[in-house]
Amino acid sequence: MTTPSRRAAGPWVLVVGMHRSNTSALTGMLAGLGLALPPASDVVEGNPDNPIHYESRSLIELDDRLLRAVDGWWDGPPTLADGWQDDPVVTGFDDEAVATLDRVYGTPGPKVWKDPRLCLLLPYWLRLLDDPVPVVFVWRSPAEVADSLHRRDASTRSLGLALWSAYNRAALAALAGRPVHVVESGQLLDLPTATAETLAEWLDAQGILPLDPGGWDVAKASAVVAPELARRGGHRPFDEPAEFAAMADRLRELNGTHALLPTIDLGPDPAWVADVLGHHRRLIDARARLSELDQGIAVLSNDHHALIADWVELNAAHHQLTEDRAAADVEFARLESELARLRHERDVATTYAERVELELERVRASASWRITAPLRRIGSRTPVDDDAQ
Repeated sequence: MTTPSRRAAGPWVLVVGMHRSNTSALTGMLAGLGLALPPASDVVEGNPDNPIHYESRSLIELDDRLLRAVDGWWDGPPTLADGWQDDPVVTGFDDEAVATLDRVYGTPGPKVWKDPRLCLLLPYWLRLLDDPVPVVFVWRSPAEVADSLHRRDASTRSLGLALWSAYNRAALAALAGRPVHVVESGQLLDLPTATAETLAEWLDAQGILPLDPGGWDVAKASAVVAPELARRGGHRPFDEPAEFAAMADRLRELNGTHALLPTIDLGPDPAWVADVLGHHRRLIDARARLSELDQGIAVLSNDHHALIADWVELNAAHHQLTEDRAAADVEFARLESELARLRHERDVATTYAERVELELERVRASASWRITAPLRRIGSRTPVDDDAQ
């Protein structure tokens, strides 16, 4: 077994039980006795049929991620090989897991932790908790659980029965050889005071001591089991298959306190259980992939809208550049016309200058130019020149 770098400081008491098995009522009872709960800011919000869950949102989210790491879901239990808790994919969560426990349960003294997912993940978490870790295992009849899940989630009753088997089998396998107190849901609801007293005695026997010097508060603990928390089943609109009735009978034999919980054989599942769980797991995986695709489409849609906005902006810039280019072409044409005019004027001036130069050469070469040269010299003299002579 892989040894974690550190463990979460206890003492711990775990409530282990299938969804819809009155784990909330049991956890509330233990908290009423004097065990610490997660802070209110981290507790999952309740609903009309279960106002208080007593579950840590942070730890539920972590458990869901652990289940995903082993290809499972809370309603699609994974198929796990022996020693799965030591797989590097799983042990990679160790530091975060211990840090989360320390953060959620920051108060000193004994703590109670409840999450139905613990049924599936116990081998992992037991590595990280300081021993001893006594466990209260609560169970409810298969038909009541299946009916409750059906009413809450609209799931099929066959799926509810299959989940009941998977959760309870996984929990019992992980708890074998550990100190466990087994409580049947009906007993908890029918006899809250007696159950609270038994739990207080059991905690004492486990060396779990209350912070309150007055001892365990049995009256407060038993008062937690109010009608709104007691999901009484009672509905049971269908009869349990014989195999499940037999499993429930074997569990009923375990009710009470165990210094070390024995290994128990619930007997084989009906053949359809594996098919139902496998089919449902594939359905969940398909829904998850569809959800990822929807998220991808949403991202692509956002990118598409951004690209359209960029295209509109670029198109406007292109239009402006086209207008600027047209204006530049007009100005260029005007400048070319002006340049052509100036070149023409230059050519005309050059031709005129050449004609004048030729005419001057002709004049200079004429006889009259030579005869009149002395007169031009005289005419060019100034009075100053005469004085100088």
